[in-house]
Amino acid sequence: MIHELARRRNLKIRKVPLWNEKFNKEELVRRYNGMSKRIFDKGYRQRPISDFDKTFPSFMNCIKKGLDPNVAAPEEDRKFISVGVDLSSQKRPGNVIFTTAVKSNNKRVPLDIRIGNWSSPETAKQIAEVDSLYKPHVIVVENNSYQGALIEWIQSLPTDYDFWMKVVPYVTGRQKWSDDTGLPSLESEFNADAWIIALSDTDTHFSDCDCAWCRFISDMINYPQQIGEGDSTMGMWFSREGIRLYMSNGGIQESIHIPENINEFDELFDIIKMDPDDFTNSI
Repeated sequence: MIHELARRRNLKIRKVPLWNEKFNKEELVRRYNGMSKRIFDKGYRQRPISDFDKTFPSFMNCIKKGLDPNVAAPEEDRKFISVGVDLSSQKRPGNVIFTTAVKSNNKRVPLDIRIGNWSSPETAKQIAEVDSLYKPHVIVVENNSYQGALIEWIQSLPTDYDFWMKVVPYVTGRQKWSDDTGLPSLESEFNADAWIIALSDTDTHFSDCDCAWCRFISDMINYPQQIGEGDSTMGMWFSREGIRLYMSNGGIQESIHIPENINEFDELFDIIKMDPDDFTNSI
């Protein structure tokens, strides 16, 4: 009825905020100026996002319900494993650890997704556990002003340095939106059926499920309007970048230097602080 009345051109419509104390004109204008028009329309005008507006419209086609990730990518068929770590920031609290396996047929299968608002030492323990479970070839960590956090993590684990030998930095910049290597390139891979998103135990997942896998799916569908802690989309992208940058000819590049003992750790930390281009030129 309301929509029918709204279509009548001779009907005078008064636009009155439903909650004027909180969402008056000045506040709405402030919020409009602080976000994209698409986000504002969805959140404050109740205009749904069309498939045309979605960042990853082909993502849902990659979901295989009722398929366990360990069945989709059995251990003997994992030729490369990459972990992406998206760290918390002032804009978005929460950390994401995203583990992806590459099969012999080059299909990419997420194996493990962890999301939590952990302290730096706890995040380090989570990464150590992932390293123990999946033995990844590379761990790609966002490197925007987090050197201090890395030092804190290292000091908190004086006897558990092994996984740090696999850590490489990734500085996020304009390449994030590159059609060839940025987030848009993920959509190209989804469209090419290069990913298998295995979602097991679908009977336990409901619309209000808050597990890491459901939050990941929600993030991908709604990107960039995710709700909640962590950014699993970025975690997935860092994991994919580990595959793109450090896997070649079916295996890890020999150019990645793995220190043989803890005495080489100081040199390793200098590498961790480098930009990706400097890192590549140094090896």
